[in-house]
Amino acid sequence: MVGRLRLSAPLSFGVRYVTPILTQMAERHPRLEMDVSYSDRMVDLIGERFDAAIRIGTLRDSSLIARRIAPVRSVFVASPDYLARNGRPRTPSDLAAHQCLLYTGRVAADWQFHSGKRSISFRPEGRLRSDSGEAILQWAIAGLGITDAPSFLVSDAIASGTLEPLLLDYPTTEYAIYVVRPPGGFSSTLLSSDWEANRNGSGS
Repeated sequence: MVGRLRLSAPLSFGVRYVTPILTQMAERHPRLEMDVSYSDRMVDLIGERFDAAIRIGTLRDSSLIARRIAPVRSVFVASPDYLARNGRPRTPSDLAAHQCLLYTGRVAADWQFHSGKRSISFRPEGRLRSDSGEAILQWAIAGLGITDAPSFLVSDAIASGTLEPLLLDYPTTEYAIYVVRPPGGFSSTLLSSDWEANRNGSGS
């Protein structure tokens, strides 16, 4: 492939997972230029002249073309220190008694759970809010509250015991990671095929 790709990607996910894929693309396509913006801000692809973006969650209706590349689930987590001081929520309604760390970069404000065939919505309240997933992660590790975060962001902290998963009897809705682009121009097939090659090569 020859040309220039201007891409927007979420900060945490982009640095951890998109950068290795772009590295492979750069190696496979030596005449391809890349200009990558890592930010949790929802960019205007057409107005800001991006060729494509990586987006996580539920997509708004728009004229953009979307290609689903992987599923994602949220995990509710808190630090052992926070749970020792404040107790462990057993049901979604118990969250009303807790400090919630709020990620403001999402479309929906409510936290969603499932109990059998029943859906449960909870409107979280808390004094700490951010549009940065990394900031939310650090606040949770510091014991400042409970948050929901995508599994890719908290998996290492859970594995090390720095954070503990909560409310496992109330699964969250599965959502997805997408490559989106304006009609015409850059094809998302190239990026998604490199994504699949990366996942299959790493065994993930």
